[in-house]
Amino acid sequence: MAGPTVSRRAAVRTLCALGFGGLAATSAAGSDHTPPGRCKRNAHGTPPAATEALVRDDDAYIAAVDRIVDGEHVVLILEEGGDPVEQLVVPLSEYPVFEETGVFLLTLEDDEIADARPLRGETKRRRRRNRDRLDCLTGDLEDADAKDDDT
Repeated sequence: MAGPTVSRRAAVRTLCALGFGGLAATSAAGSDHTPPGRCKRNAHGTPPAATEALVRDDDAYIAAVDRIVDGEHVVLILEEGGDPVEQLVVPLSEYPVFEETGVFLLTLEDDEIADARPLRGETKRRRRRNRDRLDCLTGDLEDADAKDDDT
């Protein structure tokens, strides 16, 4: 007798909760404390509610372009609530809309991309957050170099 079918999204959610639940709880417990001279880190950069509201069914995801490999393949990170839930690799030649660091609303049908709509506002927000993070980290390195020069 066959058991109930479980969607891929539900299975990934369950596996992530089981596998990373303890790690997330440990990380979250210490996340409020930032050592002096260190940048505050927000690992996920929770997307605005308006962006998340675009995801209306189990086959829709927010997808961030992680990288383009050899100009031929696009590696997408599918997200739910700002957390990665799956990785998808597709040929760039079939989906020229994907650009480096872009964020998209992706609809899948039978594990294939049915629609990919750019989310320009979210892309700009994430680029700005990453630039700020890099500036902060670079500033920390400059501060450390200055302290080394003083000694």
